[in-house]
Amino acid sequence: MVPARVPGRVAVAPVAGGPGWGPDGRAGPAVALYRDGEWELTVDRPVSETVAVLAPDTAEGAREVAAVVGGVARGRSPDPFRRRPCRGG
Repeated sequence: MVPARVPGRVAVAPVAGGPGWGPDGRAGPAVALYRDGEWELTVDRPVSETVAVLAPDTAEGAREVAAVVGGVARGRSPDPFRRRPCRGG
């Protein structure tokens, strides 16, 4: 973990050989847990897209979220922040 750029988030340092995000490609993922029990995965940047992570707000849920974040940070899981081409007309 590294100090998060946005209060209320826990940031993860980019992993060597894994993807990086942000304009310089050097930002890692960050996670937030809100009072209503909602987990969010985002990039450790002041302005970033967020992705909801469905897991209980328990110790087991935290382990599940950590596994998701670890997979994304290492490039082993699909990148939820990768730009996808627009489909349709």
